[in-house]
Amino acid sequence: MNKMLTLFVLGSLCAAYITACTPAPMPTTVIEISNATQLASIVMDGKYKLTQDISVTNWTPIGNAGNPFTGEFDGNGHMVVITSFSNVENAFEGIAYYGLFGYIKGGKVQRLLVGNTSLHVPTNNTLQFGGIVGCLEGGSIAQCVVSGNMEGRSNGSNRSCLVGGIAGNVFGGGSITDCCTYAIHRLSNVSGSGNVTAIAGGIAGSLFSGTIQRCYARGAARAYVPHPDAPTYTAYSGGIVGFIGAQESGVIRKLTHCVVLDMEISTSSSVVNDHRVVGGITSDTGNLTCANNYAPSSIVVLGTLSPNNGTAITDAQLKDANWWQTSIGWSSSIWDFSVVPTTRYPYMKNIMGMVL
Repeated sequence: MNKMLTLFVLGSLCAAYITACTPAPMPTTVIEISNATQLASIVMDGKYKLTQDISVTNWTPIGNAGNPFTGEFDGNGHMVVITSFSNVENAFEGIAYYGLFGYIKGGKVQRLLVGNTSLHVPTNNTLQFGGIVGCLEGGSIAQCVVSGNMEGRSNGSNRSCLVGGIAGNVFGGGSITDCCTYAIHRLSNVSGSGNVTAIAGGIAGSLFSGTIQRCYARGAARAYVPHPDAPTYTAYSGGIVGFIGAQESGVIRKLTHCVVLDMEISTSSSVVNDHRVVGGITSDTGNLTCANNYAPSSIVVLGTLSPNNGTAITDAQLKDANWWQTSIGWSSSIWDFSVVPTTRYPYMKNIMGMVL
């Protein structure tokens, strides 16, 4: 009897230990959001669905590296318009994170349109600024659209400024798929002194590990370091990604089947780091695939490297719905190709009222 009691107690203790050490399950209830107050009150591990278009003012981005968003957010085809950011610095350990979301870690965002008229973010920290998220660590962004003007500026010494239409920085195996940015001016500007870096990209400022596929960008990507007291500076600008950095151990970097359209791409760097697709690529090319990306040769850039400039695409191909679907594998379940003969690019089906 004592032996049976001992086994029962040990079994109970083990069960209690396993229960205590098992992470809490992801919430299963999807909470609907219909106004700015509800949007500002979301918790980091929740599941949400947007039911109305929303406009927010004095916006504090959702999450930073110390408290990232790990949940799920379904835009449900609706739009969030950001008219201004709050004066509270959304920073953690010297890096400020700006966008609708500041920092996503393993979370998911889909079917969302983010718009603005003109957003300017000045900071004394290193800045990561994107239309959807400042930094994407793991997780995914899919079927999202960003429109508007974005300017990031770091005023500190020995700082970096990363600006991207969808994400400022992507690492940890994060993915951006079937997204687009349009009518957007992306300016990465570092005015501080010392060793500074400015990076601007149509979809992402930088990619250190992860995947970007089937995206297009329009507008402008500019990276500048105008400060005369910055003896050591670098600027990178690309139509899709500003800079592809050194790989994280065992994680791939993949940039494929993206298209650059109607872009102005420029930098202030004395070293030529402006290209049609990727501004600059690290010398570490392990686990890197950068192929099947396209841009019109009419886009003026100084850089001549390949695959940084992608494959030249003609106007006739851009107006051919079959080219989009067959040649580069974009899906008709996501994209509307009926408008291609007129627009030269498809619309996204799952975004309500999308007008390009």
